[in-house]
Amino acid sequence: MKVRPQQSIHTLGFSHMPEGLRGLAKLYVRHRVETEGRSPSSCYQEVRRLGQFLGWYTVHKPDATDLANLDLHDVDAYRK
Repeated sequence: MKVRPQQSIHTLGFSHMPEGLRGLAKLYVRHRVETEGRSPSSCYQEVRRLGQFLGWYTVHKPDATDLANLDLHDVDAYRK
């Protein structure tokens, strides 16, 4: 994802995310930057944390291609 050239971070990397959920993550971050006006620098940290969560999620639900089956138990288990 390319961002405005005046920002200190010019690209956000998604290669560390599970391939099946990478597109979903890109849509989410694009929304944060374009619609909510978030800075790429703050999204950099979100991308890192989102990648960690999605990596954990795909270990526990290897067939997941979206977050439709995500529930509160998953979130609680991740926090532990």
